[in-house]
Amino acid sequence: MIRNILRLVFFIFLLTVTHNVESQCRLSDLPQGDTIALNNLWGKLRRAVNSKKKSELSKFFNFPFYCAPINADNKDSATVLVTKKMFLNKYYEILLLENFTDLVTHNRISEVLVGDLQDDASCAYSVSFPLAKSSKKSEGLQVFMTFKKIKSQYKIISIWTVP
Repeated sequence: MIRNILRLVFFIFLLTVTHNVESQCRLSDLPQGDTIALNNLWGKLRRAVNSKKKSELSKFFNFPFYCAPINADNKDSATVLVTKKMFLNKYYEILLLENFTDLVTHNRISEVLVGDLQDDASCAYSVSFPLAKSSKKSEGLQVFMTFKKIKSQYKIISIWTVP
């Protein structure tokens, strides 16, 4: 009996915490100025991706940023701290991957952006796209790009993956 009551209390606690996290970072709760800023950012990102200009693509990042190894070059490391120079040499290619260009080209940001509560109790927002589909040999790979407001502008602060 007591065990069931404890389970119920724990379940209610989880629901409350989940609701609070979701409500703190919902897109619908963003101030209108932030909504406009994110929509403008998405349009500019779309144009930069279509132009394939590295210098234009770099404007969307807060350097240095952490990036999961997307290719075979860095399988020994969990993340890479990417500088602007590294981005311009190689890491810009992430934004030119077909699945990402399709995401940016064919979706509004409000359709693909998800809010995340950060460790510092601030909100960040992520988009994701598949890098590798699941198969009998692999779980697949999903790439996430996290945007956060820094000095009144939204920037990409990290790129990470989930198998």
